[in-house]
Amino acid sequence: MAPGQRIGYAIYVLSLTITLTLAGLTFNAAHAYDEFPIATTAGREMGVSAAFDGMNYLVGIQGDADAPQNITAQLVSLSGTLVGPRISLGRTGGAPSVAFDGTNYLLIWGDEIHNNHIYGQFISKSGTLIGPPFPIGQSGHPSLGVNAILFDGTNYFVVWETRSDPDGGDTADIYGQVVTPS
Repeated sequence: MAPGQRIGYAIYVLSLTITLTLAGLTFNAAHAYDEFPIATTAGREMGVSAAFDGMNYLVGIQGDADAPQNITAQLVSLSGTLVGPRISLGRTGGAPSVAFDGTNYLLIWGDEIHNNHIYGQFISKSGTLIGPPFPIGQSGHPSLGVNAILFDGTNYFVVWETRSDPDGGDTADIYGQVVTPS
């Protein structure tokens, strides 16, 4: 590879297999879907989380054609068709995670540019940003990444870990924060 040459990466969905054991009976529901591209720019892209709103999925994506740390998202239909253009948050950071509350999505990420906080952004089912990004975690330590987000029917719960040793020691602290849909 020549110096400065970019390698393109793509995010694909591969397959789904569900096994249910109930009263000693095992049921397998395996759906082998054709893989389809979600993020295929020439840039480095990574997706680790998606949420479903009953009609579409929202996939959180780190990286785009401009920079590997740009935070974006993409709506994807049940058939694998991209719905609308890539949603840019105008922010940078680690791989985002996403959950759905019945009305809107909440996309979260570790934002190293803005005081090493965990940030969130509400996104409507149509892909519109709702309000500005907002800080969730106020630890001030370098973020190692968002570990999980879930919605319990009333509130979101966000979990992340940070490195408390500024010299890069092996210890990390786990934090959690309740976030309301408002």
